[in-house]
Amino acid sequence: MRLEEVERRFSELLHRYIQKWEKIEGTLKEYEVGVGMGGSSMGLRILEDLGHITRYSTYWECLPSKPSKALLISYSGNTEEVLSYLGKVEHLGITAGGTLAQHPPVLKLDQGYVPRAGVVEMIPLLMLGYGEKKRLEEWMDYELEGWEEVVRYLEGAPYAIIYGLEYNHFPSYYMKASLNENAKMPVSWALLPEDNHNGLEGLPSHIPIVILGTPNNKRVKKRIAFLQEEFGALHLEGTPLELAHLSLKVSLELARKKGITPEDTPRVARLKTYLKA
Repeated sequence: MRLEEVERRFSELLHRYIQKWEKIEGTLKEYEVGVGMGGSSMGLRILEDLGHITRYSTYWECLPSKPSKALLISYSGNTEEVLSYLGKVEHLGITAGGTLAQHPPVLKLDQGYVPRAGVVEMIPLLMLGYGEKKRLEEWMDYELEGWEEVVRYLEGAPYAIIYGLEYNHFPSYYMKASLNENAKMPVSWALLPEDNHNGLEGLPSHIPIVILGTPNNKRVKKRIAFLQEEFGALHLEGTPLELAHLSLKVSLELARKKGITPEDTPRVARLKTYLKA
């Protein structure tokens, strides 16, 4: 399914996958570690924000402390960092195919998405699995608005910084990934409060900065206000799913204006070939 169709049917697809995965509601809580990279890590990032798991994206050998049980998530089923955990932990795989699908137990995802679009299934699966159905339904109650302003703000910019909140980092990470992979826009990602302290001095005054999330601390609110006054930063609030949907919409509109195909990721393909050699 092409990204444009996923964006157009975002809410519908979330509802579809709630129906598909409500049978596993509350059954994944025994897994306190999750492993995944890139688009396959998005649902794990939400669980991390909610305090359910510790998330890893590196090889088993690189961990200073080894878990005994973990969710292993790879949409393709061939992410080598994720596969490095096979045979070393008691695992539950979540994948659409590939090598991981050959190592049960496995929950099978629908095929046909690029991983970053697979959030429409991954998020319902994981939030239901960790008993977060009520919160999921609350997050789905939104009307998509304001994306045109974000497109105007970012259009033509050679570079941007996406800021998130340390305790709610998923929306900002999803925007960073969407702009980079779909719109082929160079962006960096930072979290408040830590990353707008020492890192401020080297920033040019004209750089676009987008901040995602609702602060629950008055000092973080002041940091956001400073970025708005100093750099003209754009602050977006909403539920995590609303902000993810907006990020996808913005990235696809910027790709359309550039005349590029958002699904194409030739450098990622070359990297995977290089790593296999």
